[in-house]
Amino acid sequence: MESETRFDGPDDARARLAAADLARGRLTTGLKLPRGLHPALAGAVAVQIGTAAVGIAEQSALGLGLLLAGLGVFLAVATWLLHRFRRINGVRVDGLTGRVVLGTGTTSSVAYVWGFGGATWAAFDSQWWLVGLAAVMGGVGYALGARQWWDAYRADPATHARGVSPQVLAMLALVAALGFVVLMVVG
Repeated sequence: MESETRFDGPDDARARLAAADLARGRLTTGLKLPRGLHPALAGAVAVQIGTAAVGIAEQSALGLGLLLAGLGVFLAVATWLLHRFRRINGVRVDGLTGRVVLGTGTTSSVAYVWGFGGATWAAFDSQWWLVGLAAVMGGVGYALGARQWWDAYRADPATHARGVSPQVLAMLALVAALGFVVLMVVG
């Protein structure tokens, strides 16, 4: 059975839109991030960067195992954080998964690329302290990018609510997988 919405004129429609905007604003200001989200995200990304860099430089089955273990740590932390957010707030925010947890925001992406590049270079040069430093810096930058997006979302949820489309995420995953294959074949 279809329900029919009737508007008693333009003033009624404006009032309903204003009420919807107020409700969205109340929901947005009431959202809470899980305690420790940013440190957990920074740590998981740092572990993933460090293990991936060492695993790629190792170029062996052990190195591949290390790379996959770091990826597993990141995925476990990401899943836990998203579960905690949903449990605390009872809602899902599209941009949270892509922009915050998967790091598709500009600041997070740049921090990841620089951290991963520096850690990989250092691993090939056996500069283990530099691997750790680059991984930590990449993780911290990633978490700062996540914080930056969250603050922007809370200030203007309509503009920042949309996350990256699943198609773009699939394309990024494909490019990353192809890059990994190239590194394994060429290396």
